[in-house]
Amino acid sequence: MVRAGGMTLVMALLAGPVAAAPTVVVAPLTTSSGGEYGWIGSALAASLTDRLVQGGQANVFSQKQWAAVLRERDIAAQSVRGDDDALVVARQLGADQAVVGAYTARWPDLHIQARRVAVADGKVIAEASADGHIEDLVALEAKLARGLYGADLKKAAKASAPSRNVYAWHHLARCREALTLQSLGATARLWIPAPVAAAARADCEAAQKLDKKARDVAALLALAAFAEGDKGAGPAIDRAIKKDPSSGLAEQIGFFIHAKSGEMDKAIALLDKAVKKRPGLLHARTTLGEAHLAAGRFDDAEKVFRASLLRTERQPWVWVQLSKVHAHRGEADAALAAVNKAVEMGGADPVLLMEKASRLIDAKKYKEAEATLRAVMQKDPRLAAAYVRLGYIYLETNQLTLAGPILLKALYEADRPSERRVRAYAHFDLAKLAARRGDKAEALRRVGLAVDAGFDDKGRYERDPDLKGFVDEAALRGKWRS
Repeated sequence: MVRAGGMTLVMALLAGPVAAAPTVVVAPLTTSSGGEYGWIGSALAASLTDRLVQGGQANVFSQKQWAAVLRERDIAAQSVRGDDDALVVARQLGADQAVVGAYTARWPDLHIQARRVAVADGKVIAEASADGHIEDLVALEAKLARGLYGADLKKAAKASAPSRNVYAWHHLARCREALTLQSLGATARLWIPAPVAAAARADCEAAQKLDKKARDVAALLALAAFAEGDKGAGPAIDRAIKKDPSSGLAEQIGFFIHAKSGEMDKAIALLDKAVKKRPGLLHARTTLGEAHLAAGRFDDAEKVFRASLLRTERQPWVWVQLSKVHAHRGEADAALAAVNKAVEMGGADPVLLMEKASRLIDAKKYKEAEATLRAVMQKDPRLAAAYVRLGYIYLETNQLTLAGPILLKALYEADRPSERRVRAYAHFDLAKLAARRGDKAEALRRVGLAVDAGFDDKGRYERDPDLKGFVDEAALRGKWRS
């Protein structure tokens, strides 16, 4: 059932994407050089991505979206080597084309090779190479851009690097890599450790001293300040957005800072502006839709997601988000149809299958959901969130002897910093289990662990039939988020 956009939007979507522009992801270039030269591959990928966004002639996945696929599947970035590995990640994103490549560095020489590849069949569309002095990285990156995009993406080939000073670029790359570990999504929690934020700030300040015009430095400094608890981060990011001819990163950071500061309307307005300014920036579009979804603005969320699908239909994660919109409305059939589309596009990827299981749970089709989660576990035994969802099924069906071991398994597997939310949900469900068994001490202990892990929404506990009696316990006063 489509509520936003009416029949015109439905017919347009069924007719296919309106834009002929390719959807591209740039993989971090790999190297065996390592050490002090390891930053070059991600810096080149970020710069090439920014060129595509600024050129406005392509739909572009961000470096954060690339990293998210690796993180969710517990794949180390350094293990993605060669075209085949990169194309697997590109397919999960739904890209038409991927830029892949490698470089060798030995002072003072740098040799870079890159290819633009069709994701569907691995056929090379364009190749480029660049050789020169490491201090000429700006010129070498521009040469790669012309070789890879020149004829098709002339505007992108003219875009500038983040800094013309290679040392400033080095510090900026280190700062950006550290800070953008933080998800900037609508429901993300601030988790950057203080030492990481401080080190990132020092790198950004060093970049700024070397090049006062370096792009996105002011925005990254605002994010570092926010992570360190600086209440002036909001005005700082607003100034950064006005100052920088941003690739969209400043607006995304601005969205995150204002959303976490309780200014959701202002945050959404920033992202809306970023999408209009850079229509091919798919990450901003997805986050905008997720922000509307988190705020309960389901019609607005659907409108954003369907507009993104009009640009390029092959976006499995947009179909997943659209399935969540339908699920929130109680439209179970439409939700399952959308998530099945995502699974089909993603080649039965385990994370996408897990999303299908979630929609089956929403529809209370517990047997089908359990079978789907078992298939997920066979494909990826370390996917902690799958165990949490299965534990929830056993709680809902009152199979308490099965729920406990599965939820403890989820805690065992959720050992990465990025899985904090998974641990919180596991503790929450273990608290429910203990409460049903009449073990008040264990239930209260698990509630405390869930709150400490980030599940601190007081309303969720007050509404939960098993846990509503625990919200007023003295041990948790001051920790609740109202």
